Amino acid sequence: MKKIYKKSRIFLTLVTLFAVQTAMAEPQTSLDKGIIQYQRENYDEALSLLKEAKAEEPANIRVSYYLGLIYKKLQDYKQAQSNLTEAVEGTPKIKEALLELIEVCYQIDDVESAKKWIGVAEEQGMRPGQTKFIKGLVLMKDGKTEDAIQAFKDSKDFEPALKQSANYQIGLAHLKNKSYDEAARNFQEVVLLDPNTDIARYADEYKKVLDRRHEAEKPFRLNAAFFEEYDDNVILKPSDTSSTGDIGNQSDWREVATVDAELGKKFNDAFGAKLQYDFYFTKQNDLHAYDLNSHTVGAVPSFYLGENVVSVPVQYNYTWVDNDDFLSTLTANPLANIKVADNQLAQIGVKFQDLNYLQVSVNPDENRDAARWAPGGAWFYFFNQNKSFLNIRYEYDTENTKGSNWDYDGNRATVAAQMPIIEQWKLTLVGDAYLQDFDNMHTTFNVKRSDENYSGSAMLSYAINKDWELQLRYTHVDHRSNINIYQYTRNIVSTGITAKF
Repeated sequence: MKKIYKKSRIFLTLVTLFAVQTAMAEPQTSLDKGIIQYQRENYDEALSLLKEAKAEEPANIRVSYYLGLIYKKLQDYKQAQSNLTEAVEGTPKIKEALLELIEVCYQIDDVESAKKWIGVAEEQGMRPGQTKFIKGLVLMKDGKTEDAIQAFKDSKDFEPALKQSANYQIGLAHLKNKSYDEAARNFQEVVLLDPNTDIARYADEYKKVLDRRHEAEKPFRLNAAFFEEYDDNVILKPSDTSSTGDIGNQSDWREVATVDAELGKKFNDAFGAKLQYDFYFTKQNDLHAYDLNSHTVGAVPSFYLGENVVSVPVQYNYTWVDNDDFLSTLTANPLANIKVADNQLAQIGVKFQDLNYLQVSVNPDENRDAARWAPGGAWFYFFNQNKSFLNIRYEYDTENTKGSNWDYDGNRATVAAQMPIIEQWKLTLVGDAYLQDFDNMHTTFNVKRSDENYSGSAMLSYAINKDWELQLRYTHVDHRSNINIYQYTRNIVSTGITAKF
């Protein structure tokens, strides 16, 4: 009997202790319950409980503090500011609320209040690294980038763990100041500190953009290329030879060399100019009558309107065929580049050309000297972190020639896409359709000529490094006409190397 009694007492004692412990563990106030829900990230439930706590204990500064934290999490920054201000100004003051309050003031662009509380945090020595860091953010928003840079530098001195974030913000500050070299250097440091973080990936993207900008704004640029090509129809032999007879071999190998040089300067944020020279040379292995030698000189004034650019390229070209004067061309091409979105660009322009063929035509109706104009537009869409693009272009053109057989109106549509494949390999695809309706009855064939030219090309390129590239290209041309002599097909295969200097 004694044993049963003893066991009963032990059981009752354990039950009592469990009940007391449970009662002690269970939060008794709305504030305690609200804090637990906040720590569990159940913010809506926490907000409801803390509102009850505010009604129960309106003078409790801890209630204001946690309400401020919850409103901040819910991005109700005005309410967060009000409650955190109570926590900072109340008795006893909650020091931890200071940095939270400064961040909230920053989010709602209340720069003056943010600077006021930063001063208080600095006086109290409140987490100096974090205080200097958020001070830099506020100064950036206030337009004081040099002071912001110093604040970020101070923050990483006080707290080395902030070094990567501080360097990133310093890079953004230099970017805002248009100190692009300093910005690139800081973004590079961010990546080197730890390349696996999100902030390093953002910095790397900025660095790539700045590298491209630096490349584009170099005062002198030189591009050169050399290709070996096979062309199965150099002479544009008609598909139907019944009206021309056998005109001999039309295929040949050739060497192609190109050089593009550019000297430019951006004088200020609104104006820049470039001088250009282009050289194009082909040497046929057998059909030397079709060797080409072409030179182009030009000037390109550009006007910068925010993120948009209006340029007016003016060029003069002179071309020889087999060492004989063949064609001179004067071109003016006003062009507007309009930023539609961060990854979209539109172009609108019109091209004016004076074409002067230097070989005297026996038949005056075949005289191709002309005034040509061609309005058009294009749209670029960049994706895959700007490593790929899609381009759609349309152009209307018309030529008013001296010879009646060559007056025409044309419509041209082009689609191009480029995408990386693996590592240094990329693929470029181009499709083009060009429709020409000639204005007059052909004086030889007694019919109005109508042509359709369809072409497609695929290019595979391999980047040896950022300046040298190997290319392999195939192009097919299908030129159709209601006059057989102008109808032909053509296939060109080329391989070569390009270089940038």
